[in-house]
Amino acid sequence: MSISWRSFTGVSLSNNDLTATLPTHLQSTIATGNGVSSGKWYWEVLVQSAGAIVGVTSTTVGGQIWNTANHRGYFSGAAKWGGTSGTSYGATFGLGDVISVLLDMDAGTIEFWKNGVTQGVAFTDVKSLGTVYPFYGNPTGTSVPSTATARFDRKDFSYVLPQGYSHYDIKHKILLSSGDKFYSLLNDGIQETTSIPKMTSNSTPEGEVLVSNAPNGSFTIGWESFDGVLTSGWGNNTLVTTMPKWIGYKFTKPKVIVKYRLYVTNTTYYPRNYEFQGSNDGVNYDTLHSIVGGASGVLDYIIPNRKSYTHYRLYITSLSSGATLPVVMELQMFEMKPSYLVQMESATEKDFLNRGAGDINDFNQILKTKKNFKKGNTVLGSGKTFEHTIDMSKRRVDKITLG
Repeated sequence: MSISWRSFTGVSLSNNDLTATLPTHLQSTIATGNGVSSGKWYWEVLVQSAGAIVGVTSTTVGGQIWNTANHRGYFSGAAKWGGTSGTSYGATFGLGDVISVLLDMDAGTIEFWKNGVTQGVAFTDVKSLGTVYPFYGNPTGTSVPSTATARFDRKDFSYVLPQGYSHYDIKHKILLSSGDKFYSLLNDGIQETTSIPKMTSNSTPEGEVLVSNAPNGSFTIGWESFDGVLTSGWGNNTLVTTMPKWIGYKFTKPKVIVKYRLYVTNTTYYPRNYEFQGSNDGVNYDTLHSIVGGASGVLDYIIPNRKSYTHYRLYITSLSSGATLPVVMELQMFEMKPSYLVQMESATEKDFLNRGAGDINDFNQILKTKKNFKKGNTVLGSGKTFEHTIDMSKRRVDKITLG
């Protein structure tokens, strides 16, 4: 069973129960499952509103968790809370920010990252809570809603899983065996740069920009949403006002896009309801991700896509209140970094947790890189050398790197 948010009174869940909306400061939600009391665990929370508090709790009853002693959390107002009041900690965070939680129950510590940057260890007494669960609360005013999406599974992370930590949603782990060796697949996360080249027209330098309108003036030429310039984009009052509208990109060869980033920074004209879609013929599209009630800002979305498509588009069905046009300053799309085969000498519990694959279908791909993991704790000392014999009659070796 996958880990998700729990349903409590007043809490609205969507996106396979990974997205929670809390109407007032009286609501919180916690993760399903049995909780943890040992081990090192990592997960992320995408903040989709102005305020939130993210952390762990020992309670399972919901309600106003963040104002009690049975939690440890990072508050969006640049504070850490472990009771009915907080102290200064880290930076402020809000809409579009990704908060990473690094929970070390063996040491009793919890650390938070904001958009991949550590804010330092927040608490060192987490073990005093006993068994704990991830939680998210609404610390804003009585009538101000708060929304956030949990990423408990490694495939949804924005950032590379820290060494020594396990992703919180461990359903099963897979290692393949052959003879006395064991194999898995790993990758180093999502690429940092968009897979779309900087466009100078709707068809150069390569690919094709897809738009639902014919260019007829400034801000209607779709390629300006793919030129890397955040002061130009697509959408103005010369566009037809009827819905739906879309903007996208056709790659020269199929790609697996796992993340998209929207620059919809105009606070008046922005899409509210939209879908991110993929197609291989430009006619029949699959919906890969959807947003209802979206906001303006710089928005990152990790999507659970593992299928290759040539065409991707943002399909807009509703705009911000009073708006008749969308303004998309930039639309970026990201692939995973290449996976590589890992060869190991053992299959211990730690090997399964740290390096096991999450899906047997992950092995259904062509791999270009292989890495060997060898265990040992012998100090070689000064003047000693490391030697490893390779049977050249069995395989071709073009390059060997030791490090």
